[in-house]
Amino acid sequence: MPATPVKKIINLFFYLRIIMNRSSIILIIIALFNSLSVHAKLTPQEILSQMSNEEKAAQLMVVAAVSNSKKNQELIESWKKWVPEYQLDEKYIEDLIVNHKIGGVIFYGSNTTPQEQKDLTDRFQSLSKRRLVIALDIENSLSNRLNSKSVINYPRAMTLGAIKDKKMLYKLGYELGTQLKAIKVH
Repeated sequence: MPATPVKKIINLFFYLRIIMNRSSIILIIIALFNSLSVHAKLTPQEILSQMSNEEKAAQLMVVAAVSNSKKNQELIESWKKWVPEYQLDEKYIEDLIVNHKIGGVIFYGSNTTPQEQKDLTDRFQSLSKRRLVIALDIENSLSNRLNSKSVINYPRAMTLGAIKDKKMLYKLGYELGTQLKAIKVH
């Protein structure tokens, strides 16, 4: 029997566990908590009792997607060489959301406008029975992934680590969080 997309993702997840860092583990914990907290009238035990084992496993999955597949064909092609059975395109991710009930999406790619990112996030959220965890691969600021003309370009993490002014760092983090919230990224 061929493996379902969720089983393929689970296999990929275990393969990648070697290179996972704390932030990936935190995303998985957030995904599980997020999927349980959406149903405020039900207890976590009641929600879990209504889910199959495959649905529970899928809720732990935060899968990779491309924010704008038209502008990121090179990334999509390179990903196919690395993991041929997995696709970054929107239709594949939509299938994982609707038919396999994944827990979240992390976006890669570049040159996307904030509005395009927000619209894609809204579309994915509308397809999900439970709220998805939405993440964005940004090392320093939104300018890593979004059109740099439309967002603030912050200094790199090493530079920020050298800054001693904690109030300024707090303000910077707050501003970045505000920008992420505006495009509906957790």
